[in-house]
Amino acid sequence: MLLTRRARHLRRHAGQMSFPGGVAEPGDTSLLATAVRETTEETGIHADFIQPVGKLGDLLTISGYRLHVFVGWLRPGFALQPDPNEVEAVYAAAVDTALNARNHHWRSRSTPAGTIQMPEMTLEQQRVWGITAVIIWHLSCLWHGHSGRLPDRHQQARV
Repeated sequence: MLLTRRARHLRRHAGQMSFPGGVAEPGDTSLLATAVRETTEETGIHADFIQPVGKLGDLLTISGYRLHVFVGWLRPGFALQPDPNEVEAVYAAAVDTALNARNHHWRSRSTPAGTIQMPEMTLEQQRVWGITAVIIWHLSCLWHGHSGRLPDRHQQARV
């Protein structure tokens, strides 16, 4: 699983672990094209090495952004050349580790709408939290065929 650490000089989410992504531009023919372009721009991975699998769905963040989440495989032989204006580092986490529900821990987070429970985890010795951890949780639910329902002691996070 490819993750990036956002550059520390960025105005939003500086230094946080994330997936490649960004805003659609006029030349993008689809949201998938945006996802592939952003992955290429941020990581340097040529689009020929990106094999889209499908759309995970849309997620609404606490800050009100709607994310259109796409999933894909990377073909062997790709080269990384992260853009230092956007990415501080790139990490490759083992899929079985990232998607293992035992590695997901639930933390309370205060929001303007109240306190919610959100997942977080450590991958490649990096703290992964926020919407990135939520995306990984959703992938884990699909991968393992479970509902994603939290234990009764937690309330469902709205993301």
